[in-house]
Amino acid sequence: MKVSGTSICLEWPAPDDNGGLAVTGYSIKYRPEDSDADWLKTEDFTQASTLYRFEAGTLQPRTAYRFKVAARNKVGEGAWSKKSNAIRTNRGRLSNVYS
Repeated sequence: MKVSGTSICLEWPAPDDNGGLAVTGYSIKYRPEDSDADWLKTEDFTQASTLYRFEAGTLQPRTAYRFKVAARNKVGEGAWSKKSNAIRTNRGRLSNVYS
């Protein structure tokens, strides 16, 4: 996982159950770890591989965030995942974080 002061690159596997239809994209929500505010939804996106990446830009340095992901197909959006473990942005340099 790559982390900078303002972005986090996420990776996740395709869902085990796609309802019988191919996944056409994903939706992502995020918020600061210590916040009770509504989840912020990013732009939806489409990728066709079995390992997906999303780079959440415009995050605040030295802040921990949690993320949720939902798969989409031509019928609509699936259930949201459980929230991720907290991932903290750093002071501004790109670094690798292994979990």
